[in-house]
Amino acid sequence: HILFERGSDESEEALQQRVAAAQSELASGTDFATVAGEFSDDIGSASSGGDLGFTSGDAFPPEMEEVIAQLQPDTVSEPVTTDAGTHLIMVTERREGAAPTFEELRPQLEEQLQLTAARAELLLAVEELKDLVFNAEDLTGPARDMQLEVQRSEPVSRNQQGGLFANPALLAAAFSEEVLQAGHNSDVIELGGDQFVVLSVRKHNLPEVLPLAEVREGIAALLLEDSARGKVLAAAQGVVQALRSGASIAQVAEENGYTWQAEPGAQRDNTNLPPEVLGNAFQMPAPDGDDPLVDLVMTPAGDAQVVSLTRVEPGSWEHLAAPEQQALRRQLSTEFANLLNTEYQRGLRASADIVVR
Repeated sequence: HILFERGSDESEEALQQRVAAAQSELASGTDFATVAGEFSDDIGSASSGGDLGFTSGDAFPPEMEEVIAQLQPDTVSEPVTTDAGTHLIMVTERREGAAPTFEELRPQLEEQLQLTAARAELLLAVEELKDLVFNAEDLTGPARDMQLEVQRSEPVSRNQQGGLFANPALLAAAFSEEVLQAGHNSDVIELGGDQFVVLSVRKHNLPEVLPLAEVREGIAALLLEDSARGKVLAAAQGVVQALRSGASIAQVAEENGYTWQAEPGAQRDNTNLPPEVLGNAFQMPAPDGDDPLVDLVMTPAGDAQVVSLTRVEPGSWEHLAAPEQQALRRQLSTEFANLLNTEYQRGLRASADIVVR
């Protein structure tokens, strides 16, 4: 399409003259993409010859969709007016969406049925495992009966961070009184992804005080880290206090040798800011009046980030540029089409009689 947006100081007559000039170029045989690149106020599509992609009938404003539905391919429409402005539209291609046939869906349906059958067998095996380990003294007998292999882990601590025992449910079972103290097998624990585990404790190493020589370096590193983090936090709190007292960001940064950056109009998908800073900014209340709100964020790396929030602007459909509105409509249209297709396939599966050989 070619979009004409009326400027704040542009008269209706001047706007119509621009539309007429574009129509004249098209009538003389100039390529639509060339005219779009020259005349269109839609910056996003002008660079691609006015191409807006495909619509299923609800991606664009109703006024445009009505014209698109009736327009013959490679024919330019009369001017169409929407809230975004005045459009000249040309349909370049039509595609008829065809629902997949049963034969096309057969491989997916067979795979789904096989997965369903396998899942049912797995759950039966899990129930059998539960019965076997309940009365067993250890895991040897149940593993033999079910043709499974008992695996032995490396020593596990209560604050395990990596490996299989980083799973909270599994770690809690390992250190439960029933397993650790009474020596019983654990319940069968589902880890997700069709993985199930049962465990027993073979050896319990009691806590002991390590020789100072073995832990000296680690303790020194922790103390240095805590000291450095404390100094960073204290310095950042001083910056916060200075900003809340009325000092400017540029002044405080220059005096202390800090770096700072401004992010006007930052949105939730901003990629220029650390996630911690962006998340904190969008959790802060809106400033009351002209005084900015100042807050402090500590990152996992130990850095301090001071955030000064000057204004909050609520999101608005009207404030989106025409290309952004159209992109959002296309996204919603695609998601709706995918939902309909999923429901259609689900209906096929529910009503189909399939024999898997």
